[in-house]
Amino acid sequence: MKKMSILLASLMAVTLLVPTVSSAKAISNPTSSVSTQNTPSDTNIFSPSSKDKYNPTILKYGDSILIMWSQTDPDPNTVFKTFWIVVSDYDTGVVYSSGVLPQNTSNNTQSFWIPNDKLPSNRLLYVSVGVQDEAGNWSYGGNGVNYFKIQKYKPILVTSFLIPVNAN
Repeated sequence: MKKMSILLASLMAVTLLVPTVSSAKAISNPTSSVSTQNTPSDTNIFSPSSKDKYNPTILKYGDSILIMWSQTDPDPNTVFKTFWIVVSDYDTGVVYSSGVLPQNTSNNTQSFWIPNDKLPSNRLLYVSVGVQDEAGNWSYGGNGVNYFKIQKYKPILVTSFLIPVNAN
């Protein structure tokens, strides 16, 4: 019991030294009496454009996939540090992840090309974008996900032939 009390006291002491983020997103620093407000960024994907899984954006097989989004943050002078794109399907889960990539920009729009050989065709896919601001706050998908399908058409063999007709 004494070891448990010492362990709990140690954990409590360590957590006092680490900056915390409350549910109100205020960052508090235990060595300062000042608390600053920082709001996470928001994202909105506009390419591919469909928000309807029953009517996904149809993309052409063989083309690289352009993901475009807007990123906003109500905090002044926000620098968007990183982003992360995840493409998933309902059958297998994540089919592509960009990993966390740097952007270091204050631009409100951003884009990223996914190489055409990285995504499966003829399956309903959905994309989400996460953005991190300079305070380390992540927006995980902001306005949800967008849906698309990479259409791979199978060649159709069409043959034609003439049938002679006796005109007698």
